[in-house]
Amino acid sequence: MLAQRVLFIILSCYLSFLNSCKLSQYKRTLRQEDSLCREQAGIQEGGIHYEVISIKAKNGYKAFKFITVRPQKNMRHTDSISRWVFRYNSWEDENSIQIVNALKMVSIQYPDYKIALLDIGANLGWYTFVAASLGYNVIAFEPFEQNYKAIEYGICRNQNIGGTYKNVRFVYKNHFTRYQDWNLKN
Repeated sequence: MLAQRVLFIILSCYLSFLNSCKLSQYKRTLRQEDSLCREQAGIQEGGIHYEVISIKAKNGYKAFKFITVRPQKNMRHTDSISRWVFRYNSWEDENSIQIVNALKMVSIQYPDYKIALLDIGANLGWYTFVAASLGYNVIAFEPFEQNYKAIEYGICRNQNIGGTYKNVRFVYKNHFTRYQDWNLKN
């Protein structure tokens, strides 16, 4: 009986050690993946802080990773979308549901066509990721560099969730960096 307990304890310790090693390796892999995605999106250390938020599946769309933006790491979110998504894990639920339902309805009506969402002024890409999480094609236009980088980073981070994010295309030229650059009244 004592030998069985000792063997059980040794086996438990060994399994804990293996799990710990796997967890460490998994965390290391995630850090490497994150670093690679940041590099691919052109995100540099310092300055604007891009933060990954895991969005839970609901309202007809699947789970995905969404990127919020802060001016610096320890500052609060300054834009309304980042602040709302960070706080409530969602953005414009009614509009998201309408878009999901419209995409499904059109794809049923036209089963031989590839259906695409045209996201003009994509901002941080909420609707882009909602549609892409369901496997729809997305063409997104976003002129602001920090938002574009957030979407690029998000696409890279979502590749391991079913790989459905290869169907997102961007139009990104003549980017603006300040409000004055696009204010037509000036």
